[in-house]
Amino acid sequence: MTKNVTVERIFEADIETIYGFLTKPEKQALWWGPPGTTITTHDLDFMSEGSWFVKMEGSDNSKFHISGVVTSSEPPNRVEFTWGWHDGDGKRGNESHVIFSLEAVEANKTRFTVTHIGLENEQAIIGHEKGWNANLDKLKIALN
Repeated sequence: MTKNVTVERIFEADIETIYGFLTKPEKQALWWGPPGTTITTHDLDFMSEGSWFVKMEGSDNSKFHISGVVTSSEPPNRVEFTWGWHDGDGKRGNESHVIFSLEAVEANKTRFTVTHIGLENEQAIIGHEKGWNANLDKLKIALN
């Protein structure tokens, strides 16, 4: 049985602005990753289908590597991609699927929903729910 997590926020910005923060590498780097991490290497172009990866380093020198494939990009409403963490030896683990959905809810407000599908267990759900919430907190700051 697969496990899923959904996180939703409404941002005070138009849908095109939010879509830019989801798909343009220079904008993604402003909010992607847990607090206290720095992106060291990436290929985060979510504008079209194809592979992506990100490597980050924590303030405690911890290292993170995630990769996948963008499976669908429907500007400015949706981006879908696979997701897999790499271990310390570079081996890619369980593959899950992420959907970023955007909906204009008022003249200058956008609902952003992150749905992460196919997580392995309760620990993965808790970790990814915490992580996506932290990322969306960082996105709110980046938008200001």
